[in-house]
Amino acid sequence: LVIVFIIYRILQHIIRLYRELETQLYVDTLTKLKSRTALLRDIKEAKHPSIIVIDITMFRTINELYGVYVGNEVLHGFASSLKVFAKNRDFRVYRISGDEFVFFKDDAHIQVENYIHLMEAFFQSMSHKSIYVPSLEDTIYLEMSAGISFDKLNPLGTADIALNRAKQLHKNYVFYHAKLDSISEIKQGAFWKKKIIHGFENDLFIPFFQP
Repeated sequence: LVIVFIIYRILQHIIRLYRELETQLYVDTLTKLKSRTALLRDIKEAKHPSIIVIDITMFRTINELYGVYVGNEVLHGFASSLKVFAKNRDFRVYRISGDEFVFFKDDAHIQVENYIHLMEAFFQSMSHKSIYVPSLEDTIYLEMSAGISFDKLNPLGTADIALNRAKQLHKNYVFYHAKLDSISEIKQGAFWKKKIIHGFENDLFIPFFQP
């Protein structure tokens, strides 16, 4: 009986450790939202991924002005606002990096018009969103951008492309479409062409013979 009891306690300890590790892996420690790892798992299991990546504009400035502690308070307050918005809309909420958050669901009946209404409602509710920061005893106002994608092969990557495009155009949100990839390639080509021309004009290249 003593041996059975010891084995039982060992198994209990192993199960507890496993659950703790699972929590650390799938839950963001700061906001208690689902983590990037959890999102990648859920994307893999989804048949009709629908993803909205949301980024706080100029969040780095908040960290630089007020410090990381205040930045964390802002992230925590923002996460709470996202959970409230998503509560009755069947979206799961994730924090996937410093100031990037995600709404995600497996949506078998995707209609772009519905998502346009969703994003308009989101930005209306979040317009000049204010987060009260207890340590400052003051309010910080936030602005944000979003990228939306329904791509089945790479939903997170394509939503990021749409997010970057929204930032470039100073728009609240952009939906991903294939042409955005072409725009990125054209810009990248133009960037390196400019660099090469600059190198020739300023004699920055060193000839090298390889037999």
